[in-house]
Amino acid sequence: MAAKKRPRRRCSECHRRYVPHASAVETQKTCCRRCRLRRRARLARERRLEDLEATRQDERERQRASRARRREREASGKGRSPVRDEVSRTGLDPGLVEIVVDLLKIVDRFTELSLTTLPSVRSNILRNLVEFEARIGQEAGQRGRHEPGVTDHPRIST
Repeated sequence: MAAKKRPRRRCSECHRRYVPHASAVETQKTCCRRCRLRRRARLARERRLEDLEATRQDERERQRASRARRREREASGKGRSPVRDEVSRTGLDPGLVEIVVDLLKIVDRFTELSLTTLPSVRSNILRNLVEFEARIGQEAGQRGRHEPGVTDHPRIST
């Protein structure tokens, strides 16, 4: 007995023909993820336009709640990190960029290792992390923000 052929359908966004997934033959409207996201955005826009006043009221309430959460976070001291105060709005501090580049090189080097090799170089990873933390601490200490060489990381002790 031959399997029933699934009919080809036309995508509601790009209008290309596609074969729907077997589990969604009745309901699938788009050919791919990109078209599905475009369709969702279009339908959401249409829903917002249908009841514009309610949409605006919901947005105002969402903004009020977001601002209240932000005020609570800032009042409790869990707001911005101290490093952000040193970074300009137009770009990163050159010293910070150097640190990030070094950290990315370390991460890249260790992500290329196999799972069997990784435990054998664990001490190297930890040493690099401690050196990185000390370097950040020294730079922040020069600005009077952090005690040099002391780490807050629970698995790394100096």
